[in-house]
Amino acid sequence: VSSAKIYLHGGHVTSWTVGGEEMLFLSKEAVFRPPKAIRGGIPICWPQFSDLGPLSTQHGFARNMPWMLEDLQSFPDEASAVFSLTSDGVKQALEADVIEGWPHEFSLTLKVSISDTGLSQEFMVTNTGAEPFEFTTA
Repeated sequence: VSSAKIYLHGGHVTSWTVGGEEMLFLSKEAVFRPPKAIRGGIPICWPQFSDLGPLSTQHGFARNMPWMLEDLQSFPDEASAVFSLTSDGVKQALEADVIEGWPHEFSLTLKVSISDTGLSQEFMVTNTGAEPFEFTTA
């Protein structure tokens, strides 16, 4: 039997257990409230990894934003959850008309699936604006 804990804050997987054994590291100093990023687990670093991009924020902003749960499915041998984050959602969370350093419109989708044999993540970036953009992720 496996299980996972995924926070809406950052779309962040903080725990994955298989047969009662924890598979992920989570810092004892992890803070589970905005605007802090959660230390450990599997963060979503987007639209840049590290400081390799236009933003002054380390690892971008996706890991610090509230994601929306879009779908949840459970089957005897597998379970999955789908989350989303949009540029409009980020602007609303920041209480701003623009995202400083990131003028692009986007939609992110994250699907996390678990089974007794593994955990997988599918991450999709959709450009919903008129201008092309580049990004890095981890």
